[in-house]
Amino acid sequence: MAYGYCPICGAKGRTRERRPNGNDKCENGHTYPSRGALRRQPDKYEVKLRERDRTIAKLTESLKEAKTAIENLSTSLRVLHKELHGYKNRND
Repeated sequence: MAYGYCPICGAKGRTRERRPNGNDKCENGHTYPSRGALRRQPDKYEVKLRERDRTIAKLTESLKEAKTAIENLSTSLRVLHKELHGYKNRND
């Protein structure tokens, strides 16, 4: 029985969970939502583009997390600076 093709690597789908919003698994072991299965096998160029897009999405998410961490650190440093500056003035 055909379950479409894997959106990650383009391999044939092998198994499908029989439940609402279930997952498929391809010949190469990737698990993905059944609704995301491709109707036709993508060519190698399409697979590379999808891989590139996933990499860009992961890097974008990592950059957002790093930006948040830097903003939090900056805020903490400002608070610490104010506390130290205030402590120094009280001891003068």
